[in-house]
Amino acid sequence: MSDFGIEPMTGEEFRKAQIPKATRTVVTEPRTRVVWFTLPTTQGFCTIEAHEEVQKILSQDPEKKTYRDIYPVRHVYEISEGVFVCRDCFIAGVDKDE
Repeated sequence: MSDFGIEPMTGEEFRKAQIPKATRTVVTEPRTRVVWFTLPTTQGFCTIEAHEEVQKILSQDPEKKTYRDIYPVRHVYEISEGVFVCRDCFIAGVDKDE
């Protein structure tokens, strides 16, 4: 182990760690922030019908509501074909009801 707490890695270990995201198994449960940040997301708009309701619940504070209204683009994950879910709706699990 080096002085920085980093262990050397063999070439084979490095190649295994470089598996493209497209070939990785996507895990969507449990609905936590940790799981969300492992998903391959893109910028876009949430297409979940209950999105506005979730935003109203999360935006009780007028300052937060203003911010969310100004920046409607979110990181979204295509949970099923043509259905994009934002982090708020993903964690709330509202896409499961559709």
